[in-house]
Amino acid sequence: GFETTSDYLSLAASSDFEFTGDHTIEMFIYHNTLSGDSVPYATGGSGSADQIYISSSGQIYYSYGQTGSITSAAGAIVTNKWQHLAISRHGTNLRAFVDGKLVVSSSNSSATIGSSSNTAYIGVRGADGNHPVEGFISNLRIVKGTALYTSNFTPPTAPLTNVTNTKLLCCQSNTSATAAAVTPGSITANGDAAATTFNPFNTDINTVRGQE
Repeated sequence: GFETTSDYLSLAASSDFEFTGDHTIEMFIYHNTLSGDSVPYATGGSGSADQIYISSSGQIYYSYGQTGSITSAAGAIVTNKWQHLAISRHGTNLRAFVDGKLVVSSSNSSATIGSSSNTAYIGVRGADGNHPVEGFISNLRIVKGTALYTSNFTPPTAPLTNVTNTKLLCCQSNTSATAAAVTPGSITANGDAAATTFNPFNTDINTVRGQE
């Protein structure tokens, strides 16, 4: 869970975070608030970082800066609800899906998205602490070389797995914020970023409440 601007995860720069073709970034995300905007994933900490940027009105932007190569309508992301968010690039087409439904699609001719030389951040735009996720991220997966989603789909109902071309698969443990099934390097927990038993797959109310 992430509560303040100083709570985030970071990974050292890696070529796995630079995309020159098809790729997928997906996660389950739960926002307590969107008041300060939200960046669940970014490489680089400046205003022009390559990032998934979610505005206070629930618009999704992806790619360069806060204008993005794709921009969804407002209300795509909401508060107080687990949502499956997926970004995919297939050829020159960038798409964003929420809970398996296409919310925006646009052509993108940029040769490169992401960075092999910048730190990767989960839960905030960068070490400056701007635009933190105030809530939870679960089952974040980065796949380099495959666009897993190109049309509407049924969102996952179980934890994500190490499919072909997976470069990062983390935020799955309920005991360790830095554990990962796949990662190019160690994950660092900053601030009070911590694992939690709260996850998108607990649908039984007694389980959620912690009853036997």
